[in-house]
Amino acid sequence: MQQGRALLEQRQHPAPHRHLDAKVNQKTGLPLVYGKTYDSVLPSFEARYMVDPHWSTYAQVAKGFLAPNRNIFYTQDPSKSSVSPQTSWNYQAGTSSQTHRFSFSGDLYYIDFGNLIGKRKIASNTVFFNQGGVIYKGVELEGTYYMGDGFSIFANGSINSAKDKANHQWIANAPKKTASM
Repeated sequence: MQQGRALLEQRQHPAPHRHLDAKVNQKTGLPLVYGKTYDSVLPSFEARYMVDPHWSTYAQVAKGFLAPNRNIFYTQDPSKSSVSPQTSWNYQAGTSSQTHRFSFSGDLYYIDFGNLIGKRKIASNTVFFNQGGVIYKGVELEGTYYMGDGFSIFANGSINSAKDKANHQWIANAPKKTASM
């Protein structure tokens, strides 16, 4: 018998609050008490389908959200900061199979990442800003074979892409591929 399942969720997590209560602001020498709350609705969707008792497929879509670090307040006037939280839309589809001796999984992913936070030094001031977005995409595979007597061999790997939305340049330090055994 074949089975399918779908789930749609709307999650409202506690809103991240960034707060600074400094007796001396590093930039002005004056006291600074400042805080800001960031929030977002985080919808997600997941569908799974059992092809047979040992093999399933799935698809997922979810929104991500990351509030800025508190260091964006280390300026002369943090109330003038217009830095927005980092956001993402994440899409993934894959398959997984498992028997007594062998497991295998693979997936394709696509992440539309927005509001990447950057910083720049201007004279003695650090200025934080949203520098745009990144598209991450790729394929991941992994497998394990149980050899017996408590021993298994394992391998996984991925081929990845991480490019700036505006100029399509590769993002520094992002791996083009990964592998382990």
